[in-house]
Amino acid sequence: MISRPPLRVVLFKPYREEQWVSSEVFAKSLASVLVAISSFLQVRVLSPGERFFSKALRGFKLRFLVRYFLYPLLAFFRQDEINHILDSSYAHAALFLDPQRTIITCHDVIPLRLFRIRRPTWKEWVRLKFYRLSLQFLSRVQAVVAVSESTKRDLVELLGIPTRNIRVIHQGVGGEFRPIRDRRILDLVRKKYELPSRFILHVGHNYYYKNVELLLRLVHELRNREETADVYFVKVGPEFSFEQREQIKKLGIADRIVRLSRVPTSDLVVLYNLASLLVQPSLFEGFSLTILEAMACGCPVVASRIPTFQELYRGAIHMAPLQPEKDFLAAVSGLVKDNKRRLSLVGHGKLRAARFTWKRAARAYLSLYRAIHKRNPVFGARHLLEERSLLVRGGISALVFGGLAKFAGILWRLLAVRMGTSAFGLFSIAFTYINILTALAVFGLPVAVIRSISFYKRRGSFPQQVEVLGSSLAIVFSIGAFILSLAFGLRREFTVGFLNRAELLPLFSLLVFAIPLLSISEVLLSAVNAVGFVRRFFLVKSVLPATVRLISLLFLLWFWKYSVDSVAMSVLVSAMALCGASLFLVLRIFPGLFRQRLRLRREFFRFLLPVSVAHTIQSFSSSIDIVLLSFFLSPSPVGVYSAASVFLPLLRILPESFLEFFSSAFTLAAATQKAPFGFFTWSVKLLFILSLPPLLFLLIGRKFLVHLFLPPEFSDTSPILAMLAIALFVRWVIIVPSRKVIDVLGRSDISLGLTMVEVLLSISLGLPLIRAFGITGAAAMMLSVSGILALLAIFIVFGLKTKRIALKLPSL
Repeated sequence: MISRPPLRVVLFKPYREEQWVSSEVFAKSLASVLVAISSFLQVRVLSPGERFFSKALRGFKLRFLVRYFLYPLLAFFRQDEINHILDSSYAHAALFLDPQRTIITCHDVIPLRLFRIRRPTWKEWVRLKFYRLSLQFLSRVQAVVAVSESTKRDLVELLGIPTRNIRVIHQGVGGEFRPIRDRRILDLVRKKYELPSRFILHVGHNYYYKNVELLLRLVHELRNREETADVYFVKVGPEFSFEQREQIKKLGIADRIVRLSRVPTSDLVVLYNLASLLVQPSLFEGFSLTILEAMACGCPVVASRIPTFQELYRGAIHMAPLQPEKDFLAAVSGLVKDNKRRLSLVGHGKLRAARFTWKRAARAYLSLYRAIHKRNPVFGARHLLEERSLLVRGGISALVFGGLAKFAGILWRLLAVRMGTSAFGLFSIAFTYINILTALAVFGLPVAVIRSISFYKRRGSFPQQVEVLGSSLAIVFSIGAFILSLAFGLRREFTVGFLNRAELLPLFSLLVFAIPLLSISEVLLSAVNAVGFVRRFFLVKSVLPATVRLISLLFLLWFWKYSVDSVAMSVLVSAMALCGASLFLVLRIFPGLFRQRLRLRREFFRFLLPVSVAHTIQSFSSSIDIVLLSFFLSPSPVGVYSAASVFLPLLRILPESFLEFFSSAFTLAAATQKAPFGFFTWSVKLLFILSLPPLLFLLIGRKFLVHLFLPPEFSDTSPILAMLAIALFVRWVIIVPSRKVIDVLGRSDISLGLTMVEVLLSISLGLPLIRAFGITGAAAMMLSVSGILALLAIFIVFGLKTKRIALKLPSL
């Protein structure tokens, strides 16, 4: 007999630091009962990243970032046959989950109702926007579970979710909530918390919709009546808000309130048994476990007359209208005095609570899991489309290994800024011009190499791949040698005659020898990217930048003399190491590269020529801020401006790692799908989620970073860092992937047009802004140009998608 494998279910719960007690109870109870009722079920309860980010989750701001931006990505790697998101506030976790295997439980949509009757503060407004964004994912998943018919109506009315996609499964109450007759246990808890003989109870937090303010007025009213003067108010939950504390002082009822913050479940059961009443004057609720727990313990309940309570608890609790307020106060006061009515409610409450069990809820969820699994029986780790898998797996590996290179680069820059503003500015100017000359030598070859080798690799044509790479190396070596000779021969005329900076001559003369080394390395490494994710080659290729950075860093540490020459020498050493290592790697991938006779392919050059022009000008446009600054300002303010580059790699590391494989992945999508733009949209969402946390970190902590890591003369870098970080975020999330799409689809003429627009915009905006505001104007220019280019790029990609802009794919 063949035993069937267990159905694997992952329950994604909110972070414990959210302090959502009902969600913790739901997760724990559902998981334990599911395992108990089915031996063919394997259940895991996860809060992705909770252990790793435990310290960050304690603060709301960092918890907010982890919750919205890292939780979905981490959930992607933990998904299984059935993915169950236990709270709709975390519905955004479905972004990277398989929608056909995902369900979400929605407890309520109270914020959408609440802020229709109350104007939110700006912080609440921000949270509401993210909450709305999260709820949009409810319509993408296989099924949505509402905990009540009331919540189901809200989902249909407020979010437009089809009724057929919503199932109602009520929550349950645990067996530990029961009447307790043992007087010793009751007296022990009463003594432990110093509880009065008669008290009304409220369990939960103090948010606006809980209507705690009405409870406080109720306590004041009870104190002023002779027959209820000995009734106290016991509050189980977090600290009162500032407004609520002020209300308590104004009413003079501080001595009538006992607040308990952390009460274990065993003691909470006793509190329900001791209380005269549980009072729940909520404006909105989705289910209210506290009412169910109180009824199971034999505690009578007075609650507001709202649709949820009327649906679930009619006849088992006493419901009163909140308006006029005196009616609700009278209902509570009357029930405190009426023992007969309380005993009647206790009996009805126990009967009603017996209907709501976790076993009943778990059986309903198990039935839903099996139905979803029956429709989607096959599950494997490779459920992603091939191009998405390439982007994600390659990006993660590039992040793991490339992250070391980025942090080594940050350390290298931190050492370099110790030269001072003037020397660092001088180095930045020289290195910028070297990068421009390197781009001229590269001649746009990396893009052409990636596209051509990817194409021939799909066709299984290895000789053509070798021809493309050999031709590219011949071109880049020839151009690089020519530019090196020309730049070295004219170095004095350029630095002294044209730029009028004689102090730049020795530095430029040294750095110019890195041009052919850097340009050859770019072509070689682009060939590795084009091959795709081959683990043993990509592992080495990913380690190369880190190794090279460490070599240059060690060089600086060993020969450090606080001079520009030592920094320039470290650049030259790292360029030689990178070139040699990348050549060794490529020879392992393409054996016999230099032994075969190369035939220059006409199709390759037909694609290369427009791309080369576009990308050569593009490399100039990305450096135009330093170029313009070098004409108008002295090296010292340029050094202050360039110091922002010390921290910007923190923003680039995530998107740059994933975009490293974007061209190859999109080429694959274009070859295998009729509509590859879905992959583009998915990639932009991924880049946005990856890039936003480091952006916010730089914006919030920029002053701290500058003060802690840079010398005092770089204090003006802080506002520059903020503007450049936003500009870089827009560039890497929107502009760079859009350019790659345009190039892959053969519209290099459009890419060239975008580049020309960028250059013209930069010059037209940069000249007046830099003259008027100096380095602040240069940062403002970069920010403005990035925004305009992003809008143009989106418009062009949309035109390509809708075929309003024709494709010109070369027939390779």
